[in-house]
Amino acid sequence: MDPVWGRFDELLNWATNQGAGWFYGFLFFSAILENLFPPYPGDVVIFTGGYLASSGKLSMALVFSSTALGSWAGLLILFWLGRTKGRSFLIKKEGRWIRHENFLKFENWFARYGVAVIIFGRFLAGVRSGVALAAGIAGLSWKRILIFGLLSVLIWNGILMMAAGLVENNWEALYRWFGLYNRLVLAALAVVIIFWGLRIWRRKRFVKT
Repeated sequence: MDPVWGRFDELLNWATNQGAGWFYGFLFFSAILENLFPPYPGDVVIFTGGYLASSGKLSMALVFSSTALGSWAGLLILFWLGRTKGRSFLIKKEGRWIRHENFLKFENWFARYGVAVIIFGRFLAGVRSGVALAAGIAGLSWKRILIFGLLSVLIWNGILMMAAGLVENNWEALYRWFGLYNRLVLAALAVVIIFWGLRIWRRKRFVKT
């Protein structure tokens, strides 16, 4: 079993021994942390909340709203950091880290495809945080990130909670699937990063020669 998703059983036993009232707050802050610190297993916690709600130990509406608001808040924090800090930093480093024309292409690309990237980026573990930062750096409007960021959160968290309600005692099989899914996504991301790094290295080497 995936070591991260394998924590579900421990988390489930721990959660059932705690009071339900404060657990909703834990779900909210956990969803924020999942955005700010991608290694944090936020999907595991959301899944646990959905499992407890489907078994009648928690309120389904409160679990869904607390996790959705937390995920949305975390996304908006990263977007704000990208828009107020990351964008100005990259502009200052233009020519050293990124060419001006490439930065303009990046802005234009995000203006055209940013909505789809925001929505579907939520489905990619380890990528969703980078998408929120990139949206801020690209100067995407607050209106778009508020609306479509919330839509992406509602869709993904809803899928997790529905899956939790359907698995009953077969959650181990679903966790194995999630583990495989996360590994494939991270492997694809690593390939993209390596390819991008090699491309930059070759370009700099060509310029020097």
